[in-house]
Amino acid sequence: MHQFDVHQSSGPLLVILQSDMIGELNVVVAAPLVPAEDWPVPARHLHPVCLLDDSPYVLVTNHLAAVTKDRIGRRVGSVDAHRSDIINALDFLFTGI
Repeated sequence: MHQFDVHQSSGPLLVILQSDMIGELNVVVAAPLVPAEDWPVPARHLHPVCLLDDSPYVLVTNHLAAVTKDRIGRRVGSVDAHRSDIINALDFLFTGI
């Protein structure tokens, strides 16, 4: 699992948020990635819109959670191209900046 990889789960897709340098834990910090049509009004600084397979998705950073690795399914893509927007959203979530 790598930072900003997108994985299947029993619910919405999940984006791995934690650093690759933290690999020995049994849990990862992740946030749901939902189709843009299911999240019609994303908060500009809090919910980055990411493209996955040319389709828009919203990363719901304020719904992040610690998820045990056994609950995370196979990798289906990456949103690493949106790294700056994601980090800015997490900064906004935690610091308001």
